[in-house]
Amino acid sequence: MIKLHNRDCLAVLAEMETNSVDLVATDPPYYRVKADAWDNQWTSQDEFLAWLESVVIECVRVLKPTGSLYMFMGPKMAASVERMIAKHMVVENHIVWIKPSGMHKRQCRASLRRYFPATERIIFATQREYSEAKAQHAAIAEACEPVISYLRDVLAGSGLSQSDVDRAIGVQMAGHWFGRSQWRLPTEGQYKQLQQLFNGRLTRSYSDVKTQCDALVNDATKPAKRHFDLDGREWFTDAWVCQPVQYYPGKHPCEKPLSMMKHIVTASTVPGSVVLDPFMGGGTTGVASIRNGRSFIGCEMEKANFDAAKARMAAV
Repeated sequence: MIKLHNRDCLAVLAEMETNSVDLVATDPPYYRVKADAWDNQWTSQDEFLAWLESVVIECVRVLKPTGSLYMFMGPKMAASVERMIAKHMVVENHIVWIKPSGMHKRQCRASLRRYFPATERIIFATQREYSEAKAQHAAIAEACEPVISYLRDVLAGSGLSQSDVDRAIGVQMAGHWFGRSQWRLPTEGQYKQLQQLFNGRLTRSYSDVKTQCDALVNDATKPAKRHFDLDGREWFTDAWVCQPVQYYPGKHPCEKPLSMMKHIVTASTVPGSVVLDPFMGGGTTGVASIRNGRSFIGCEMEKANFDAAKARMAAV
């Protein structure tokens, strides 16, 4: 699936379903870094941050609980943008992109009045309300509902309370065996004790129940974990050394290296995932997504940039 929009990203985001995207990887305007009109449309930093926050809020909404966000920014606004994102997400890393080549190589050092920037920044953030452990527990309880209902029905028919069971077995586990919060299957020894306590009402064998649970849990927990894989990768710290894209006719002024966008896409998604770039520019995120078997949704307001990105992705 490839969906490209030559429209304001806020209008597109407003039409998107909640919890429908696995990854947002994007390079928004940095605020008065480039001479282009799209980077100079705000009268102040506060106005820029308020606008960018409205985009982040919508990105949080469309991201799945297991989703991730990577947002590029310049060093001057990085601290302010990071604080803003932290209001809505968990900031996992403030990544520094170190450029071996660039304008800093051509500066007259004697004339400098501050250190010349040779980096860009990337905020890596995840959903605030998401807990892998809680998601796993919820997924297990939902999947194992047939077993939980079986145990609860036996308890209800016995006339005993969960407190009675705890006292009889000698452990405080009845709430986990017969409830849905952090549900756990009894051990084989505990199950045999329950069979005796319930006078044969637990007719199914322990091996039968456990085999069913194992199969249900295996299927249920697979989608509950946020994907993140750095095995065998060059960039596994929060400092990425990568050459910027060299000039070529038609190059977008803020084009990001394809190798970097491929790393982001493949580290934080699996094939078949949905990647969103609200500011797709030259389309590098889309190319990285398509080449690696991901669906892509991209927005770009500038018609010339949109057409160039569309053509670039069509050639993949």
